[in-house]
Amino acid sequence: MNNQELLVSRNDISKFELSTSHIKPLQPGEILLQINKFGLTTNNVTYAVLGEEYHYFDFFPTKKKGMAKVNVWGISTIIKSNVTELPVGEKIFGYFPMSQYVLMKPFKITKSFFYEKRDKLPLDMIVYNQYVRISHDPYYDPRHVDYMLVFRPLWWTSFCLDDFLNEKRFFDAENVIISSASSKTAFGFALMLRRNNRRKKIIGITSGKNMDFVKSLNLYHVVVNYDHVSELEQKPSVYVDVAGDDNLGDTLQSTLGSNLKIRLLAGISHQTTEQRSTKGSEVFFAAPWIDHRRREIGREFVRRNVVSWRALMDNVHEWVDITKGYGSKSVIKAYKSLIDGESSPNQGFVLSMHEKDAEDMLSKL
Repeated sequence: MNNQELLVSRNDISKFELSTSHIKPLQPGEILLQINKFGLTTNNVTYAVLGEEYHYFDFFPTKKKGMAKVNVWGISTIIKSNVTELPVGEKIFGYFPMSQYVLMKPFKITKSFFYEKRDKLPLDMIVYNQYVRISHDPYYDPRHVDYMLVFRPLWWTSFCLDDFLNEKRFFDAENVIISSASSKTAFGFALMLRRNNRRKKIIGITSGKNMDFVKSLNLYHVVVNYDHVSELEQKPSVYVDVAGDDNLGDTLQSTLGSNLKIRLLAGISHQTTEQRSTKGSEVFFAAPWIDHRRREIGREFVRRNVVSWRALMDNVHEWVDITKGYGSKSVIKAYKSLIDGESSPNQGFVLSMHEKDAEDMLSKL
């Protein structure tokens, strides 16, 4: 059996190629999963841009020199198994490469999830190693599967940003300024601020072309064009940078001075590999914060997330339309639109490297 996957250059994520390899026979303790479909957003572009420095390229190594795999969150089906506890036909949600298939060697198997062992990765990235069995997944709702694939990884960042800032008492700020306000991570965070009644003025910064969309969300108290950030009011503020735009951060720093309490870098939707910088910002990753809070308050942290997740699912269809695509050409087209900044903010990609609906294919076997 052959496996087709998308590889990108480690040094320039705008350069990519399709690769086809033969899947080796299953060894004891291994399973083979068919990756049915996955969400693709600027979050995945972030994984690629930070791939070298933050180990994202190490999850699914490739032997092809200078190339790497872009990671996505998706749903798969076990199609071959040498693990008694994980039968053929079971559906799994988790972190995968943009491929048709993937071999895994699970351990710590429970009725709800299992782990993939990746000893060379930092311990605080263990959340990426957990694979959820759909049959016991509190986030899974068959009515909202495609929205789950687009928003679930983004939602953890949105949720954790709100939780982190609340724990820090928002650094005594009155305003919360969010760049790339049209992005799903940004407006998910704004929803959390609203839902939890944080009593902060939420200021969204966006481009002229996305101004109407951001206003239509009714989540920001004020929506500002990038060209007018120097006109922001002198109030104690925290800045959550989803765009990853150093120049914008510097302008805000110059405008607000000591009123800018912290610059949190939470995304890099405006950056390429060559432009990447974290100058002047504190980098915020959801994974270490999740690990910290799980140790601190245990299952209560996940319970809070599930409750807020369901509130998002009740509203998200009003804001975003799902664009589906099958086959490598569709995947490449969507990937290019994201790295070129040409995708629409009300668009969510749900894709498959298979030419047809993979789940439908399995049902007919």
